[in-house]
Amino acid sequence: QGLLPEPGSVVVEGAVDIQGAPLPMLGIIDVVDRSDPETGIAILDHKTSSGKGWMKTPQELAVNVQMCSYAHHALQRFDADAPSIRLRHIYYGTPGKRGAKRRWSDSREVVVTREQVAAVWSEICTTIEEMVEAARLEEAAVPQHIQSCSAFGGCPFADRCWAEEAQPPSPLSPVRNMSSMAKPNPL
Repeated sequence: QGLLPEPGSVVVEGAVDIQGAPLPMLGIIDVVDRSDPETGIAILDHKTSSGKGWMKTPQELAVNVQMCSYAHHALQRFDADAPSIRLRHIYYGTPGKRGAKRRWSDSREVVVTREQVAAVWSEICTTIEEMVEAARLEEAAVPQHIQSCSAFGGCPFADRCWAEEAQPPSPLSPVRNMSSMAKPNPL
């Protein structure tokens, strides 16, 4: 048997309209492989990164909004009976700011159950509903999360949203809390 999948078992760069979200949710799945030997179905997403430190762990992939949204769609569309699905990020290294000249590739994957996907999907939908409600509020009524103002280079709206009683976080807050901060998406 060859290394290539059976004809018709792979969908490449498929545009999807993910059903069941509180708002229209569109995406482009890099690869849906319906010939995964263990689960019968796998979602592959290609990523570029300047360093391996940005690669997601299997635990992060298992709750990743993009991958779980795609898994929700794929389980509905391609295999309503599959008990699990494989989620895989394939990383391609790019030259970094520090002048790294070597290119590299690596991957991370996790197999999640249909129930795990459903639980994360429920959380995603709840977050979307909260965002919709926040979008309907007057700016002054939107809950502030000042602990996030300095994350990922800082919020461009920080100067507009300080509450009278709140103080901006210390410039050292991100350094002190680095271990607890989520990694940004490397794209």
